[in-house]
Amino acid sequence: RQLVFVGMGLSVFFALQRVSYLSILRHAPLLYLIGLVLLCGVFATRPINGARSWYNLYFFKLQPSELMKPILILTLAYYLMYRESYKKLLGLFIPLVIVAVPLLLILKQPDLGTFLAMAPILFVMLFAAGARLWHLALMMLCGAGGMVLMWFTVMKDYQKRRVWAWLYPEEYRLGEAWQLLRSETAIGSGGFWGKGWGESSQAGLNLLPEKHTDFIFAVVAEEGG
Repeated sequence: RQLVFVGMGLSVFFALQRVSYLSILRHAPLLYLIGLVLLCGVFATRPINGARSWYNLYFFKLQPSELMKPILILTLAYYLMYRESYKKLLGLFIPLVIVAVPLLLILKQPDLGTFLAMAPILFVMLFAAGARLWHLALMMLCGAGGMVLMWFTVMKDYQKRRVWAWLYPEEYRLGEAWQLLRSETAIGSGGFWGKGWGESSQAGLNLLPEKHTDFIFAVVAEEGG
C-alpha cells in the first residue's frame, strides 16, 4: 500500500511539473477556500484516536490539514507577491489572519502536532518576502509567549504528558513513550545488516503499535539494517 501511495504521489509530482506555478498561484484564493471547507467538514466525521482529522474514503484516509500546508504557502505568496504593506507592523495583520484561521481549525480537531508544524510557515514566507527583521523577532517573541499561554489554557493533560514523555521518555516508558522507545529498540536490534525481510520482532510481535505510519522507518531499519 505504501508503494501505491508513492506511485500516486510521483504521478501528481510529474503532472505538476507540466504546469506553470504562476497559473496555480492565480487559483490560490479558491484553493484556500476549499481547504477551509474541508477543515470544517472533518468536524462532522467520526473521531479516530480521539481526533476528527480525516475523511475516510475507504481506500485511503484524506487528511485536509496536509493539503492545507501547500495551500497556505500558495495563498501567502499570492497575497505578498505585489504588496509592500507587510513591511509595516499593521500590514502583518492580514497575513496573520490568513494563517490563524486554518491553524485554529486544526487545533480544534485537535491536532497539536500539525498545528506546531504549520505555525512557522508565516514566519518563513514573510522572511522570504523581505519583511523587517525586528518585526520577525517580535513575532518570535509573541509565538514563544503564545506557547506558554497554550500550555496553561489550551493544552489538555494528555498533550502535556506527550511533551514530558519526549523530554523524559524513561519515566513514561509504559505509556506515552512506549512507541518511541520500542522504535529505538527496533532500530538498535537490527544492527548494521538487519534481521532480514519480514523478520522484525517489534512489528511481528506487535510491540510497535503504529508501525505503518512514520515509524515504518523503525521496521525498515530492523529488517534492513
